[in-house]
Amino acid sequence: ADFNIYSSFTEPDPRDDLSGVDVARKALIISRCMGQSFNLSDIEIEALYPPEFEDISLDEFMSKLPELDEIVDDKVKINVCVVCYFLDLVNVFM
Repeated sequence: ADFNIYSSFTEPDPRDDLSGVDVARKALIISRCMGQSFNLSDIEIEALYPPEFEDISLDEFMSKLPELDEIVDDKVKINVCVVCYFLDLVNVFM
């Protein structure tokens, strides 16, 4: 069987995962469980893809994945880090 790139993502549109909004929603749930009254707009979100990838079709986005690899690789090299989403609740309460 041929490999289907679309089947390797958890969402039909990988931007749903790569946008950081899903992580922000989870952070919002955790903060509310801790008694805070935040809204999604209170959370700073940085997508793993550039803004120009937001409004293109899914097929075009998928065709640009090699460019995204280069962008993420550059972020890792510049910051000498692993790219991931990090929830910082310490600064929220200060």
